[in-house]
Amino acid sequence: MTSNMRIATLLPLFAAACLLMPVALQAQAPEPTILFQPVKVDAPPHDPANGSYWFGPFSETASVVDIDNDGDLDIVAGRNWYEAPLWIKHENFRSGGDVNGPETENNSEFPMDVDGDGCTDIVSSGWMFMKGVYWYKNPCNKIDTWASHKVHQAFNMEGVEGHHDIDGDGDKDILVNHWGLYEDQGMTWLENIGEHPYFIEHVVGYDVDMHGNGMDDIDMDGDPDIATPLGWYENPGGEAAKGMWTYHDDWKFESLKERIASAASHPILVHDVNEDGLNDVIIGSAHAYGLAWYEQKMEDGERSFEEHWLESEYTQFHTMTLGDLNGDGKDDLVTGRRLMAHYGRDIGAFEPLFGFWYDLNAGDPIRHILFYNHLPRYGYEASLNPSPNYAFGMGMNVHVVDMNGDGRNDVVNPSKAGLYIFYNEGAPPTPGDAYRLPTYDEYDTWRAWGEYGTLFNGRDFSGWVIPEGDGGHWKVEDFMIKYDALSEAEVKHLFTEEEYCDYNLHVEWRFPEASGIFDMPNILPDGTYETDDDGNIVTNPTPNSDSGILLRGSYDQANIWNWGVGSGELWGVRTNENNAPEVRAAAVPSKRMDHPVGEWNEFDIRMIGDRVTVRLNGEEVIHNALVPGIPECGPIGLQHHGGMIEETGEMDPTSSVIEFRNIWIDPIDDEQREDLARMDYPEGWEILFGGREEDLENWVAGEGHSWVVRDGMILLDREFDNSMPNEHYLWAKDTYGDFVLEVEFKTVENSNSGIFIRTEDIADPVFTGIEVQVNNSYGRPTSQGSTTGTLYDLVKPHTNPVYPPGEWNWLRVFAFDNQIITEVNGVRVAQADLDQWTTAHMNPSGARNKFTRALRDFAREGRIGLQDHGRPVWYRHVRIMRLDDASSLKRALNPAYR
Repeated sequence: MTSNMRIATLLPLFAAACLLMPVALQAQAPEPTILFQPVKVDAPPHDPANGSYWFGPFSETASVVDIDNDGDLDIVAGRNWYEAPLWIKHENFRSGGDVNGPETENNSEFPMDVDGDGCTDIVSSGWMFMKGVYWYKNPCNKIDTWASHKVHQAFNMEGVEGHHDIDGDGDKDILVNHWGLYEDQGMTWLENIGEHPYFIEHVVGYDVDMHGNGMDDIDMDGDPDIATPLGWYENPGGEAAKGMWTYHDDWKFESLKERIASAASHPILVHDVNEDGLNDVIIGSAHAYGLAWYEQKMEDGERSFEEHWLESEYTQFHTMTLGDLNGDGKDDLVTGRRLMAHYGRDIGAFEPLFGFWYDLNAGDPIRHILFYNHLPRYGYEASLNPSPNYAFGMGMNVHVVDMNGDGRNDVVNPSKAGLYIFYNEGAPPTPGDAYRLPTYDEYDTWRAWGEYGTLFNGRDFSGWVIPEGDGGHWKVEDFMIKYDALSEAEVKHLFTEEEYCDYNLHVEWRFPEASGIFDMPNILPDGTYETDDDGNIVTNPTPNSDSGILLRGSYDQANIWNWGVGSGELWGVRTNENNAPEVRAAAVPSKRMDHPVGEWNEFDIRMIGDRVTVRLNGEEVIHNALVPGIPECGPIGLQHHGGMIEETGEMDPTSSVIEFRNIWIDPIDDEQREDLARMDYPEGWEILFGGREEDLENWVAGEGHSWVVRDGMILLDREFDNSMPNEHYLWAKDTYGDFVLEVEFKTVENSNSGIFIRTEDIADPVFTGIEVQVNNSYGRPTSQGSTTGTLYDLVKPHTNPVYPPGEWNWLRVFAFDNQIITEVNGVRVAQADLDQWTTAHMNPSGARNKFTRALRDFAREGRIGLQDHGRPVWYRHVRIMRLDDASSLKRALNPAYR
């Protein structure tokens, strides 16, 4: 290993609108540097309350291209493009590039006229949910949205580049970089064929396919080869598209300090560093220390590579490029440290940020500073400090190009900190004090994408059940599931083979076109339909499309449609008039977030128990809504809607041609379930039982009791013999007076239990507390002694809304001074004014009761307990909110707090 780099003296740096400091590095010989003035094109606002910080989220990649064919170079960065020369921002010109917590779904991009129509398109790759390569077609105007086409399905992605003619046919092809070997996924390139389907996938080998690759002519035979961190694939020339390429393990790049095979830069560069006529290889450590070049040597026909280190004390050289910055006609090397790679978890993540350019100087490289500044140290303080004025960093690509036509090349640098053009000057300092890096879940848009597994592989229906007799109407094309609404099967929906219980589900969908005009009724926020003065439902003619995601094998669905109310609506819940008003209202989307017909939409659906939360295109539209009676587990379905009208031979106007892609699922285990449930509790709630063993510390019971925690539930582990000693009841440690209590419970055929409230003496609960009955009363006549939700032996219940045995129910108890109210599954069951109980053993109705004292004399504060009646019962999600006054009772009655 050798090191032969020299360091240039850094001149004082100046830039407009920011304070800069001179930085000096030890020099072996004075070397004039070039000054760069940073100009901000766009940057993320520092607005922590809305999940945006000076360090992102923001697109870390960009493309420099004349988008509007006016002769000026514009800049594309993710979902936005910036029109030169004033850098007018055009937002959301394409799909993809969506925000996910601190990241954006766009880890590389470049311009390419894919379909040869004279308008330059964009090719990009996603790396979280959008694993693969996407072509975004330029509509050749500034108005229409760029259509999205997936051209490569991957199981992991690091990036793409499209600067080389791999097969020698005269057009540029695409080199794909996966960050790791995965099943039959190998080193891949996409052949540009100039007509539909425009690209053909070729795998050249399976020896190495890992983080970082690049391409140019290594063996000097005129054909571009593929460089990897551990060697290179030799292009066979005219046979490039016809089979495997020979692999040569001629070097092994290891991060310098760890000395282990390292994630390498993307791209790896192939360039004649020492000007000896042989191309060398330049590799940076993307997530650790070191930047090296491998000198190619030929002796007696034998090729070898000698390792030289340019940098040993700097880290995270994730991207790099070549271009002439000093005007000597030779390419210089530009690279730097990626800002917040792996969100601050990388080694050296909080060391100074830097951008370096190197005069390669015929193999004796000289380092110059593009920018150098100290990143604030983020620890774990409770508050976020103000942002620095400027803090540059590198992203996942960088460009050297003359942006202002003055004959000198500039540097276009996208990163999480924003999009900057460096026009000939330096870099600002930033404070070095301690800051707190916000956690992932402080970003409202964060989804733990690394925990998701593939539900649709983009290639075939593995893991899905095609409806018997479908006739080929559900099909996979272009990495999408396509459906034309014409299935010939009896049951036309497409379901997964596997059943799922609680999960996070990510689905992307679009309607390629609307399928007709349909009179759509106007839906009000409470879930009912708007009516005119005569009681007629108000409708509007609306372009129709309709589908949905079927949850747990049932026809409860997250709706997909064009109605004004928006997608995500829980149709079966909203339209069921037996559901409580607040249950129906919660099934109506809070806002309409659908993209126009023809554009892709993203669903993120969280299913926990009988509760559903739906995010559409990054915004929550359904929050923790109750789905009464939904099965505990079941397959996930894609809904058929509409079909052919036999009498007319025409498509039903409710028919929906629909496409799905990028379907991922994260099954939720018990620990995750309780963590997520706790996150859903609004302010003011106390968790009495959240599913964990340690939650029993909030409770007490007598010696020999049978209560246990299992699978996130409290249940009885005993012989069920109908015995019910008082000392075996389970009691919350604290006392409660005015409150709202919520609990979920499940019974079986012979269950019998109860929840005691305001119990004065836990040794004598039956006569000093009030029991809310928990029983299997499904399908039975109402009774003040056995109907679930009734106040035992006090009042006759209004109704009996309990679900069948084996299904989870939701019980709510309100206690405020003299008023006790119970609800089961959102329906009011019983209500009592305790002040009306003026006589022992006597209810206000005249019926006798068991109580030896008048209830108006009962304590208005006491213990809450779960009854062991010697019969099986299951409880979970027990929470309580204290009510201090009438306003807090009103707040508790608000559906938003349920």
